[in-house]
Amino acid sequence: MKKLFLIIFILIPISIFAQEVKDSLEINDDFIFEDFENYLFFEPLDDLYPLLDDPITSITTSTQTFNQSLTISEKDTIQGNVVIKKGNLFVEGTLIGDALVLKGDIHIENNGVITGDATTLRGEIFEDGFVGGIIRENRGITNLTKSQKNIPRKFIFTPQNWFPEHYLTKEGSFRFNRVEQVAIGFTKTKNLNSQNIKPLSAHYLVNYSFGLHKWEGEFGLSRNIKLQNSFLQLSAEYHSLVSTDDQWLITTEDNSLSTLFSKDDYMDYFYKEGASLSLDFHFAESQNRFFVGSSYLNDKYTSLNKTTNWSLFGKNLYRENYLIDEGQINSLIFSAGYSSIKNNNYTSSGWNIFVTNEIGGIGKNQIYKFDRTIIDIRRLQSISENDQLRIRLRFGILNGDTIQQKKLFLGGFNSLPAYSYKEFEGSRMILINAEYFIKGDLIDMVMPWINNLNLILLANVGEIHYYEKSVSDPTKEIINSFLNKNNKMSDAGIAFSWKDRDSRLSCLWRTDKKSAGRVSLQLSYPF
Repeated sequence: MKKLFLIIFILIPISIFAQEVKDSLEINDDFIFEDFENYLFFEPLDDLYPLLDDPITSITTSTQTFNQSLTISEKDTIQGNVVIKKGNLFVEGTLIGDALVLKGDIHIENNGVITGDATTLRGEIFEDGFVGGIIRENRGITNLTKSQKNIPRKFIFTPQNWFPEHYLTKEGSFRFNRVEQVAIGFTKTKNLNSQNIKPLSAHYLVNYSFGLHKWEGEFGLSRNIKLQNSFLQLSAEYHSLVSTDDQWLITTEDNSLSTLFSKDDYMDYFYKEGASLSLDFHFAESQNRFFVGSSYLNDKYTSLNKTTNWSLFGKNLYRENYLIDEGQINSLIFSAGYSSIKNNNYTSSGWNIFVTNEIGGIGKNQIYKFDRTIIDIRRLQSISENDQLRIRLRFGILNGDTIQQKKLFLGGFNSLPAYSYKEFEGSRMILINAEYFIKGDLIDMVMPWINNLNLILLANVGEIHYYEKSVSDPTKEIINSFLNKNNKMSDAGIAFSWKDRDSRLSCLWRTDKKSAGRVSLQLSYPF
C-alpha cells in the first residue's frame, strides 16, 4: 500500500507538469505531446525506443523518436517528424517535417533545412540554415511561455543581391574602398519576415567615412500589414550616402578584401541624397517565394573622386572613380521576383527570376530621361549528390539618355572575369555565366589527396553594343548578334572551393585569343 501511495505521489505532479508544458507551448501537433505525456515520464526510454541501427534514409514512418543525438547528414533527407530524447539534433541535410528535442539542442547548419517547426525543451536552437515553420526554445523547466521564442519564416530572396545589401546586415557595417577609405557604422535591417511582424518598424544605416570626412546615413519607417502567407509593406525613407550600381557583381565584403589586399576595387561610386516611397508585396509558401514592388525615388546624384591609393599590397595606383552625370533625377522602379530554391547550396535545384524596370525623368524640368530594364534568370540543377550545374542569364535594355551611372557594362569580376573591368559598355547586353560544380568526395575516388577541395569548371559568354536611333529593333539585333556571331566575348577556366563551398580561388582565360589567366579570390557565391 505504501508503494502504491508513493507511485501516486510521484505520478500526479509529473502528469500535471506534462500538461502544463503542453498548454504553455500551445502546439497543435498531437503526435509530439501525446508521445511526450504518455511515454517520457512513465516508461523507461531505452525500453520504449531502442537505438536504430538502420541508415536514417530508411526512415519512412510519420514520427520517429531517438534516445541519443542524431545527425542528418548533408546527403540525407528524412520524411516525417523527429523527436530526440536525451541528445542533440544536428541538421546538415533536410528534414521534411517537425523537430522536437527534449533536454538537448538543435543545430541547423548552413545547408540544413527543417521544413516544419523546430522546438526544444531545456535546450537552445542554433539557426544557420532554413526553418520553414516556427522556432521555439526553452532553456529551463519554468516560465515556458515567457522563454518561448518564435522566429518567423524568412522572405529574403536568394540570391541576396536582389536587395540593397545593407538590409541583409544584422548589426555592424564595415567597408574599405578607394573613395570612402574606411567606412564603419551600424545598421538595423528592414524587416522582411512574415510572422510576428510589427505593424510599424524602422530601419536605419549610419556610417562615418574617413576618406570623405563625413557621416552617411539612411532612415526609414515601414507600415507592415500581415496577411495569410504574405504581407504588404509600405515604406518611406530618407538617405544621404555613398551608393553604387555594381552590387550584382560582387558583395561589399569581397570587394573590401580585394581592395585592401590586392588593390582591385570592383565598384564605382557616387553620392546619392534624397527620399523614396515604396510599396512591396511578399508571399511565401513552402519553398516558393514571390515578390512584387514599386518605388518612387527623388534623388540628387553627385560625383566622387578617389581619396586614397593605399592598400596592404600592390604598387600600382587605384583606377579613377567614374564621374557620373550629376543632377536631380526622379524615377519610378517596378520589380518582381520568384524563387523556388530552398537554400543557395550545391545540392539545391530550382529557379531564381528577378525583373526590374526603372523609368527616370519623371515630372517637369528633368535633365535626364531614360528607361532601363534588367532581367536576371538563374537556374540551379543538382545532377547528383556530388555535382551540380548553375546557369545565369542576365539581359539589359537601356533606352533614352545613356547617363554614366545607368550604363550597361561587361568585363571583369563575375561578368567576364578574364577581361578588364568594365571593358565594354552599351545600351543592350546579354550575359550567360555557367558553372559545373564537382564535389571533392567524387574527385577523391581518383585523386585521394584532393578530397578537401571541390572543383568548379567555369564558362562565360557575353555581348554588348550601342545602337543608333536608326535601328528599329535594337533588342532583336543584340539577340541575333549573340546567336550568330562567331567571335564572341567569352572566357573559361577552373576554380577550387573549400569545404564550406563559399570561398573559392579561380583562374580564367579568354577564348577569343591567347592571353594570360586572371586569378581571383572570393568568399561568397558569384551568383
